[in-house]
Amino acid sequence: MHAVKQRPFVELGLSLVDGPECPLCDSTWADEHALRAHLKAKLAKSAEAGKLLESLVSNGALLIKEAIHLGGSVTPVQRIADLQSDKAFAKVLTEWKTDLDALKAKLTTADGIIASADRLKAHWLNPSATLSTSLSALTTTLKLLPDQSSTVGAQTFLSTAQLRLKDYRAATRKAAAAKEAWSTAKVTYDTYCSIQEMELNALYDEVQKDFSGFYRAINGEDEAGFTAKLTPSEGSLGLQVNFYERGPVSTSRIP
Repeated sequence: MHAVKQRPFVELGLSLVDGPECPLCDSTWADEHALRAHLKAKLAKSAEAGKLLESLVSNGALLIKEAIHLGGSVTPVQRIADLQSDKAFAKVLTEWKTDLDALKAKLTTADGIIASADRLKAHWLNPSATLSTSLSALTTTLKLLPDQSSTVGAQTFLSTAQLRLKDYRAATRKAAAAKEAWSTAKVTYDTYCSIQEMELNALYDEVQKDFSGFYRAINGEDEAGFTAKLTPSEGSLGLQVNFYERGPVSTSRIP
């Protein structure tokens, strides 16, 4: 760590060397070459130390991963112990998990790893001495519990059936409401179309009578028998006239 922390200082000193006098400690060396060789040796040592620290941090990350995986396994066991009123074992697991969390924090830095060297050289997981015995006892207790798989399966089936029945009833109500709304809308639409057609036909009849009457009045001498008829058809209005009593002739279509 000392060599790594010194590296920037030594690099700066090496860049300032200009003769046999050391710019870092003011000592005088035999020659400039010897001074440079000494500083380069210190840089090489610090580089080697840096690689070692990188390796420590990398391996620390692997241990953190293992600790996280183990902590994920401890949590459900801790919950089961609580459910079985095994408070002592639950407390052991809680303290162990807290200890692993503290170790994970240390393993993130080289200083923390070096401080934890003694533990890492031994059994780094550091479980409680009673862990194995307590776990075996809890396992035995669980094996003695009655098999509730059939009950759980029946409860799951009934819960699922209840949800599906609820959804079915809701869908049935929506379908009935939609059908009623459709029927009401169809009656309303048909009534509207019927009344609209009746009113338009009455209007067309009045217009064609007025038009025929005016035309005959203007051209009364030779068009006394003139007639005109308005015929609605798909968004347009057809006009048929009877000039000089020669029969109806379609003259135009009004959009």
